[in-house]
Amino acid sequence: MVTQKPVLDIRGLSGGYGKLRVVDGVDMTISENEAIGLIGRNGSGKTTLLKIIMGLLPAQTGSISIAGEDLSRKGAWTRCPRGIGYVPQGRLVFPRLSVEDNLALGATSVKGKISDSYESVYELFPVLHAIRTRRAGALSGGQQQILAIGRALMSKPKLLILDEPTEGIQPSIIIEIAESLKRLSRESGVALLVVEQRLDFLNRVADHAHIMDRGSIVERLPFDELSRSPELQQKYLGV
Repeated sequence: MVTQKPVLDIRGLSGGYGKLRVVDGVDMTISENEAIGLIGRNGSGKTTLLKIIMGLLPAQTGSISIAGEDLSRKGAWTRCPRGIGYVPQGRLVFPRLSVEDNLALGATSVKGKISDSYESVYELFPVLHAIRTRRAGALSGGQQQILAIGRALMSKPKLLILDEPTEGIQPSIIIEIAESLKRLSRESGVALLVVEQRLDFLNRVADHAHIMDRGSIVERLPFDELSRSPELQQKYLGV
C-alpha cells in the first residue's frame, strides 16, 4: 500500500492576537482525499487556527508544512501557489465585479491559460456558468458562497479550507454544496478541512472529526462515531 504524502502537516502550532494565545499546541496532518470536519464551541480557536495556517496571523510556535515545504514564517501569499485554497467566513466576494471576474481573481497563481480552471468550476457548479455575467453583489447568499468556493478552486488546489460554508444560506443550497464538495474529494482527490457547526452538513462531507476545545485538538475520531454519540456532542458542542 502506497503511503500518501501529507498536503498539510502542522506540529505544535500556537498563535493568536498579539500576546493573547488562542491556539495552543495543535498537531494536524491532512493527506489527499481526506475530508476533516473541524468542530468545537464558539471561541474554541477554530477560525484562528485557519488564519494561522493561511499565514493571515503569525505562528508563535510550531511549524506549518505544505506539500513538504516549511512555510511557518512566510507570508500568506505563499499558500495558494503551494496548493491551498481558502474560503473565508463571510465569503468576501467582490460585489462590483462579475461572477467570471471574481473567478479569474482566484487563478492569479495559475501559469498559462485558465480555461481549464473555468471548465472545472463550471462543471462542478453549473449555476456559476449560467450567471457568469452578473455582478457578485446581486447574487443571493447561497450563490455568493458557491462563487467563493469556485474562486478558491480556480487555482486547482490540493487542499481546500472552508470556514463556516453554510452560514446564512438556504437549506437547498447547503445540500448542493455538501454534495459538490464530496464529489470534488471523491473524484478529484482534493483534501478538505471544513470548520462548520452543522453536523448534518459535515456528516455528508467529512470522513473524520477533529474537535477543538480551548485552543487544542482534544478528540480525533471517525465522523459517523461523533454523529452517533449524543454524549460527545453535548460535551464539546453543547447540542
